[in-house]
Amino acid sequence: MRYHEIVNAAINYSDRRDDDGEILDNITTMLRFVESRVNKLINVQQQTRRAVMVTEEGDEYYGLPFDFAGLRDIEIRTTLDSTDRSTPEYLNPEQMNNHVASGSTKYAYTIIDGQIQLNPPTDNCVLEIVYYAKLLPLDAVSIQENWLSITAPDIYVFGLLVEISGFTRDAESGQIWDGRFLQEIQNMADHDQDSRWSGTSLFVKTG
Repeated sequence: MRYHEIVNAAINYSDRRDDDGEILDNITTMLRFVESRVNKLINVQQQTRRAVMVTEEGDEYYGLPFDFAGLRDIEIRTTLDSTDRSTPEYLNPEQMNNHVASGSTKYAYTIIDGQIQLNPPTDNCVLEIVYYAKLLPLDAVSIQENWLSITAPDIYVFGLLVEISGFTRDAESGQIWDGRFLQEIQNMADHDQDSRWSGTSLFVKTG
């Protein structure tokens, strides 16, 4: 579904007139609230993106993508096509300070203020990350659809209904729509989990 279809569906379900200027004047803000909730609640395959950065001598800090919402995987390679790769260990910022002070040669990373800190610094290698991307925010002109509006528009509609109910101070309806919203979020997470592990069952060889 596209932006206008989602907005119209939510207004119709809320039993508000489609010429209700007060609702329409605030609909974009409501959508931002919905997208903020979704970004915090969903980590599924459709969100995954890949980014690569070339490391520079003496540089520990590398900026994260603008749409970064969470890290799924990180690797260091000698070249982009190299099979020689290593996975640095995650440390919290305090542990990273101790790691740096110790002079350890074991790769470690942490995330600080929108940047990845990689230590020890390495020259001319490839830092590759797979990350969860935030939703592209819907609007009436430039971005009328994104992956969520295409694959699960009901999440958008139910989330928008929660915001409309809050705006009109209809707590009872808000609880109902919030339940539907959270249930569809859970359904998407369950489907994603099933699709990741579908196929032949894993087994352990013995002997």
